[in-house]
This record gives sequence, structure tokens and C-alpha cells, in this order.
Amino acid sequence: MKKKKFKPIERNTRKAKVIKFFARIGKLPLISWIYEKIAFPEGPKTQTGTPIPVNIALGTYEDQILHYKVTEYFIKKAGTIVLMDCPCRISSKCENHEVTLGCTWLGKGAAKMNLLKFPGARIVTKEEALERERLAYENGLVPHLGKLREDARRYRVLD
Repeated sequence: MKKKKFKPIERNTRKAKVIKFFARIGKLPLISWIYEKIAFPEGPKTQTGTPIPVNIALGTYEDQILHYKVTEYFIKKAGTIVLMDCPCRISSKCENHEVTLGCTWLGKGAAKMNLLKFPGARIVTKEEALERERLAYENGLVPHLGKLREDARRYRVLD
């Protein structure tokens, strides 16, 4: 009987070897310093997201009214508004929330997006965006407002 190899095939592909190579050289101080300067120009501590613990109460609805007003302010101020299905929920097959309650992009960066590349992406009016934000609040979702450099790079809307 021939002995079977239990090593995954993917580890021996060219792509995996390239990834391993860059993972190794990425640990070198000079390379990691260069990467940090490119990826986080203002420093990694000022541009990283903050995780929100899952299944922990975030307060009552009264506490969220201020947040909705802040969201409403920025939506009313924005020139271009793009709504898209949530790529995180699509990839993880989330059943807790609707996939249609996804990302909201505002401003000049949203106008530069190639809408054909992203599921459910479309330019909407301010009223539609406000309605969707209201639905997101009712579903227990909390908006994230900010300028995320990695998301901007992924969606090719860098300033």
C-alpha cells in the first residue's frame, strides 16, 4: 500500500511560496518600517480600527439618537452617496442581519468607485440613504464613520 501525503497541495504552489517569502522578509525591521510608512502615513495607532465586542449590549435606543443625528448630518452634507451590499456578510454568509444593509460611501471618493465591481453598489439619493441608515439602526447595527485607508485602497478611491 502506497503512503499518502497529507500535506495540503496549496502550500506547494508558486503563489504560496511568494506569500511565504514576503511574510518572511516583512519581519525585517527595514521592510516593516517601509510598509508602515506606506500603509499608515500618519502612524498605525491613528489609522487602525477599533473592534466592537460581539453579543454585548451597546446601550438603549435613547443613546443611539445622537449617533443617528451625526450620521444624518454627514449624509445630508455629502454630494455623492453610494450604497452597497455588505461584503463581509456576503463572504461569511451571515444570517443575523440583511446583506443589503452594507457599506455607505460618501463624498468625492464615492464618485470615483467602479460600481460594477461591487455587489449591490449604486448611487442613491439622500432620502434613500437616510432610510437605509434608519433600517440599520433598527437591526441593531452601528455605523462606522471615518476614513479607512485599507478600504479606500481596496475600493480604489484613494485621495
